[in-house]
Amino acid sequence: KESHVLEGFKGFANAIGVDDYTPSWQMPYSTQDQSRADELLGQEYLANKLFVISPAASKAQRNWLPERYAALADHAHAQGFNVALTGGP
Repeated sequence: KESHVLEGFKGFANAIGVDDYTPSWQMPYSTQDQSRADELLGQEYLANKLFVISPAASKAQRNWLPERYAALADHAHAQGFNVALTGGP
């Protein structure tokens, strides 16, 4: 019924004549960003599996209940993952 936001971006690109709108999922980050991540996570995360949870969606009705995010984090931890939460505005 409703398209994903990426489909909207593709439609816009097509409308303005962009032929190749293959998405790039590479996030640019600086050496300072990497150093801060290392500081926050600690070096032990490098030797282990990392499970990242970003508990936010573009629409409030798509967000999970906090208990469900917690259950997911507990399950990932039980499987041997270190769990990190990300976020933004």
